[in-house]
Amino acid sequence: MGIVADSVSSCIFLQKSKALIQKKEEGNQAFKSGHYEEAHKLYTEALEIDEYNKLTNAKLYNNRATVSAKVWDGSYLSWPAHTFPCT
Repeated sequence: MGIVADSVSSCIFLQKSKALIQKKEEGNQAFKSGHYEEAHKLYTEALEIDEYNKLTNAKLYNNRATVSAKVWDGSYLSWPAHTFPCT
């Protein structure tokens, strides 16, 4: 019984990892193409895939901050309000 549970957990972990890396790569491609809002959206979506993958999520937060810095003109009004998690 434990082996089956471990196998299922491993499959779920693998699926999440693949989805996370794929979404991160999509964000990277959008960033390289100059599609910054799309990159921000993709990095945000990637962060929702696996909240426990701290190493990749740290990179995603960094990438998302880089996108924000790239497009920020010094005014908080220039970036959509829904992108800020603070309330």
